[in-house]
Amino acid sequence: MDYEIRDAFPLSKFGNPSDNIEVEGSSDLIGTFNLIDNEKMDLTEKLEDIEFLGFQKENGEINLRFKNSDDLDSEGVYEFTGDFLNSLFNIKSFYEFAFNQEDIGTVNILSQTISELFREFPEKKRQYRFLKYEDRWVLRGITSASMYKNYDNHLVLYLSLLAIHNYNKKAKSKFFVSGGNISDSDILISFEDKIPVHIEGLGDVYFRIFVSNGEIRQHRFSFEVAYRIDNGEYSFIGMPDPQLQEPLINITHSAKVESAKEKIDSIFELETHRGQILSYIKDLKNIKELSPDAIHFLFDKVIRSKQKFSQSTKNKIKELKEDNTLVNNTLTLIEQLSRINELTTDINEQIHLQRIYDDVIRSVTNKR
Repeated sequence: MDYEIRDAFPLSKFGNPSDNIEVEGSSDLIGTFNLIDNEKMDLTEKLEDIEFLGFQKENGEINLRFKNSDDLDSEGVYEFTGDFLNSLFNIKSFYEFAFNQEDIGTVNILSQTISELFREFPEKKRQYRFLKYEDRWVLRGITSASMYKNYDNHLVLYLSLLAIHNYNKKAKSKFFVSGGNISDSDILISFEDKIPVHIEGLGDVYFRIFVSNGEIRQHRFSFEVAYRIDNGEYSFIGMPDPQLQEPLINITHSAKVESAKEKIDSIFELETHRGQILSYIKDLKNIKELSPDAIHFLFDKVIRSKQKFSQSTKNKIKELKEDNTLVNNTLTLIEQLSRINELTTDINEQIHLQRIYDDVIRSVTNKR
């Protein structure tokens, strides 16, 4: 895949290969990525070629032996064990139940069940992602053997920086790396244009591009358009839900390189996305503060969410809702949303909040 991407997106197509990338912060981003990126390996195996060795006593993670790879013994990390058991046998809940019991007997029953299932379904095949930690291979994730095309994070970083470099040059924009989060399997990067759109009576609107990719779970990488509204004292970020506004670029891991090549050029549709978002943001200049109904709508979106927010964050929102801190005051709309955003520092929760903010704005401007 690396060679296919290199041939489809040669550096010479975007300028002189010796030129600097015209995206401020890209050097630090690449340096950070190189520090985090682990050596990876993918193996596609049937259960008949894997031996179940039991569970780690310290943490309950599964141990597997891969017979076709010199009897490689490897243990699961992060969420691998639950994902593995659910993907193959749909017994993650049994696993969690067994390890919540004080009696080791339940874990023994689970182990016997897994060994029997291995014998019963020898042809079940999956692709396994390994990471190298301190000279040993650990199991990071399980993916689809037939669909997974290895659009790994280093390729996403390469394509993202080339696309934004190209856009900055041709559109005379100044998108820079404004933030991000990189792990051994996920990448979340925000780019923001230094040149704002000023809306009298509201403030400055800075457009953003949010790039995300998941090597294990997400199975796609995307560019989404977001925005930051700043009145000089407070600011908040909003981002449309993909169901309300299509991502600028959306490439599944099953996509062929030729398809990716066509979609990357969609970055030049950014102006259309800007126009769609500005069509409702500009109406905020006539809305100085959120109504009690709008605030409660926002609170309920967080509280009723089943998986997107931790219980701790939900409890903070409930406390804020019960004492009417944001309802019975004279805070501006921008300050209200800025205050709510302070309740969490988790990047995934902040992304969900940004989508809720955009939903609220569409609602109060009647553009949902």
